[in-house]
Amino acid sequence: GAMLLKYGSDHRGTLKKFAYLLPPAILLLLGIAVYEKGLWDESELVTTIGFTAIQIVAVFLVMQAYIRSAEEKRNGILDAAWLRMLGKYSYAMYVFHWPVAHGAEVLMDKLMDVPVAAPIGGTTVGYTLGMFLVVVPITLVIAMLSWNLYEKHFVRMKRFFKYSHTDVVKAEKANATTT
Repeated sequence: GAMLLKYGSDHRGTLKKFAYLLPPAILLLLGIAVYEKGLWDESELVTTIGFTAIQIVAVFLVMQAYIRSAEEKRNGILDAAWLRMLGKYSYAMYVFHWPVAHGAEVLMDKLMDVPVAAPIGGTTVGYTLGMFLVVVPITLVIAMLSWNLYEKHFVRMKRFFKYSHTDVVKAEKANATTT
């Protein structure tokens, strides 16, 4: 999103300008996954270089979807109803995912004799997929409850506060002269 904003309306040019980053990011990500036997977040290699590579790949995928939907002037994947629904609840999902994941991990650790993150067949992919299938739905339900019981009431209060772009510009200028 920041790249799209920074480089203006020439999205295809922006994509081409940074295209050299994509193949090394994908290869690096695959190499780390093979070396670490998964993309486990307790690995320093994954949390530093691996997460950066994931973000580079994700930016290119989002930019490609955005460009295609803009060029075809029709609803693309980014206009899908399920994605817009996730957008509404995304902040609450971000806030609540860690406590839910931690709780699931502690609960599974107590229910099983082996450590939860123990590799199965030399990899943690099964564990990661299992946690995803448990944590995401629970987090989504909690996010929906948070939105409907708490957040939307604050969003409705927007109408009580006047907002215009010129007011923001005036405030920024006034702020700049006082500092």
